[in-house]
Amino acid sequence: LRSALVGVDVEVVAPEVPPYGTHHSKLFLLQYERGIRIIIHTANLVYCDFNNKSQAVFMQDFPRREAASVGQDGAPALPNDFEAQLLTYVDHLGLSTSYAAKLKAAISAHEYTYARGRLAGSVPSKPWQHQGAELNAFGHHRVREILADEEIDGRFRDAPVVAQCSSLGTMSEKYVAQLLESFAAASDTARFQLIWPSVSQVQHSLEGWFGGGSVCVTKDRLSKPVVQACLHAWGGEVTGRQRALPHMKTFLRYAEIDGSIRLPWVFLTSSNCSKAALGEAVNSKKYGATLLRILSFEMGIVLLPRYELAYRRSPWYGWSCTDDATPA
Repeated sequence: LRSALVGVDVEVVAPEVPPYGTHHSKLFLLQYERGIRIIIHTANLVYCDFNNKSQAVFMQDFPRREAASVGQDGAPALPNDFEAQLLTYVDHLGLSTSYAAKLKAAISAHEYTYARGRLAGSVPSKPWQHQGAELNAFGHHRVREILADEEIDGRFRDAPVVAQCSSLGTMSEKYVAQLLESFAAASDTARFQLIWPSVSQVQHSLEGWFGGGSVCVTKDRLSKPVVQACLHAWGGEVTGRQRALPHMKTFLRYAEIDGSIRLPWVFLTSSNCSKAALGEAVNSKKYGATLLRILSFEMGIVLLPRYELAYRRSPWYGWSCTDDATPA
């Protein structure tokens, strides 16, 4: 990478991770003269991911702070720790002091008042467990904390939690219960559903059998009764993407309300459905506390209706930092 970017200010970093952990985030921070573009997506930087698979992406442009005071007669701002979460993530990456300071200064030079959602990342930390103040800072506990701040319509009480991922960790009834507690805390009837492509869908995909290399699961894991009870077939026909194998990672709930399919939230993330990515809550006798054990770096965003509404009512709706448009 360095040889391909001669003359460009680049720092290649390999964040420290425990055994079986990875730096799995898919995050772009693109700084322009007028603002910063933040992209959270699910594709790796390889041709087949961008051209032959079904992915998900979030993108939003944010203005520089000195410009953000223009037209502040929009919707009232909602509480959001978007910037703080981004800075916390950077703090854990192991960047050099000078590069970290430069990156954090670039982040803090912009205004995130009307972010369309709230960040939810995963960060491993020695001894690879989060406790105390950090118990709800990362992983599925972070999503739990975010959703606890929302007034979810009671008509979603029985709505399933639908997971879409391309790699499946070791699942158990206990772990599924943990995920349901975070993603559907107010419900004791919600069920977990897992979207997964069939063998035939892999065979007849755009990449054929080769595409199966990005659908990661062992036979033992997939054959577990708790997983078999959750499985639902991949579709894609409605958008003509049935042959583009899913590599996206999303979690959501849905219900039919007044004749339409409604979603109270969507969690778009790099996290697959695994303890390493989303974290596993464990009761530790050694520490005398509940810990959240996370092995990998991940980044995601919880998209919420009231944040989307505030953004659409704001003076920055539709604004781009790469054109000359000014806020209405």
